[in-house]
Amino acid sequence: MSAEEWLIANVLERLSAFDALPVRVASKGVRKLAASVCQALLAELLPRVAPELLGGLPAWRALAQAHAPPLLVCVGGYNSNWNRHEPVLQEDDAIGCEDTAEVVCSLTGIQGSDRWRCALPPMTQKRADVAVMSTSPKILLAIGGRHGEQRHASVERLDLVQWQLQGQGWEQMPSMLESRSGLAASIVGDGLLVAGGRSSTKGVLRGAEYCDLRSGTAFVPIPDMQQPREYAAAAAVGDEFWVMGGGENCRSSTVEIWDAQGQWRPGPEMREKRYGASAVWRDGRLYVVGGSHHFRKRKFTTLESLDPREGVWECYDLQALEGASYQSSLWGAGIAALENSLYICGGAFRDLEESLTAIYRIDLRTKHLSSLNLISGPDCSLQVPRWCGGACIV
Repeated sequence: MSAEEWLIANVLERLSAFDALPVRVASKGVRKLAASVCQALLAELLPRVAPELLGGLPAWRALAQAHAPPLLVCVGGYNSNWNRHEPVLQEDDAIGCEDTAEVVCSLTGIQGSDRWRCALPPMTQKRADVAVMSTSPKILLAIGGRHGEQRHASVERLDLVQWQLQGQGWEQMPSMLESRSGLAASIVGDGLLVAGGRSSTKGVLRGAEYCDLRSGTAFVPIPDMQQPREYAAAAAVGDEFWVMGGGENCRSSTVEIWDAQGQWRPGPEMREKRYGASAVWRDGRLYVVGGSHHFRKRKFTTLESLDPREGVWECYDLQALEGASYQSSLWGAGIAALENSLYICGGAFRDLEESLTAIYRIDLRTKHLSSLNLISGPDCSLQVPRWCGGACIV
């Protein structure tokens, strides 16, 4: 018996037969009306779904998922619990690679809630150094990445509404032309644009590709970047694709922009040379967070911000919080932005090879950094420690 049925039954027990009759009639009518409304809304949202799937508890769950508040989702990466946090080579870390995905929390203002917290279906492949993003409505994409030295050209998607309605997990999309880990990727217009990264056979790449998500057609090559770039940060700025930092086994402060004319042009250089940073575009400004001078070298706890109209980067030092709770180096962290907040998920311990479960929030107005646990409670953290995974808001 559901909670609603139990409540109605207890109310009816306390009423006379005369008084209980209209309650029974009304509750039955409300249930029928609610069920028909649910089916109509889902049929509008999912026009190709068979009518027989639009009733019952899965339909309610799917409708709730479709209208859920913004959800912070983390995907892939690798945890370092298996190797006692000792430095390892990429060919040795396959055992720590994750195929897991999770809804960490829902977000309202600066608060996080564990009401929507859950594990999502596992991906079809384990992926670290993966690009993760969301499209509407409620669809996740996982692009490329690696499992040890095996690099992926594959792309997969998870429709959260279909998952609740039919139990449908991740499904394969058209693969990229090149296998890529540590790639730059973003949704640009109606398509997915990827660039750079490291391939299984060609080393660090300059090449770029584009896939039209509306038609679901294959990736097509577009002109190469001016420099090969691995572990570059990337974001879509209107109809442009900005790639920042990264390089061929080294840091860079240079910026390249794919524009509406289908060409690459140089952009304003960042203040810091960064390798393994992350980027988002939010409310007219571009933000680049973290990274390092070089793989395994000094790590940044800084944020840079740019208004493209001004063309000058501003750099902010994100001060460590009081006490030992602040651990993130912002290297290998997944980041996502919502309203005035930037969320930093996982990453590596400042001086050790240790993946984190911590989530930090940066107030983009004040540049103040705080732990989401301190704001919203201990359940607003990752269920799986993640380093070199991806994060997004869906």
